[in-house]
Amino acid sequence: MSKDEYLITDTPLKALTVFAMPLILGSFFQQVYNMTDSIIVGQFVGSSALAAVGACAALTNVFICVALGAGVGAGVLVSRYFGARNYSKMKTIVSTSLISFLFLSIILGAFGFCFSHLMMNLLETPADILDEAVLYLRVYFVGFPFLFMYNILSTM
Repeated sequence: MSKDEYLITDTPLKALTVFAMPLILGSFFQQVYNMTDSIIVGQFVGSSALAAVGACAALTNVFICVALGAGVGAGVLVSRYFGARNYSKMKTIVSTSLISFLFLSIILGAFGFCFSHLMMNLLETPADILDEAVLYLRVYFVGFPFLFMYNILSTM
């Protein structure tokens, strides 16, 4: 048995546990990041900045869910060809997905950066934290391609 065949040769519980570990670890580190972000912002920047970060949470979650959904969709195709042992087609799917998702993440990041103010206005963000929320979102969207690609790689 090669190391690539554990999903189809091991017991289902063991194979799913090994397969799910990257997802579990990714979610754990995402939560640690969110908690650390809140602690640092609250302690060192102030309560209004923490409120701005909280106001952005729903919007950032939407973009994270888009990244996760794209990764799961690509993962279905990869799994299909992996199960059929069509490794050349699987490699094509992986490389095409990564290139497509890189461009998509750049487009979504640019969109989010340019329309941060409008989106926060549509969410009726209070005026006293609006500027800080827009700044936080813009920083978030500058790094969005990296976050998007991480989410894709962790779900494929």
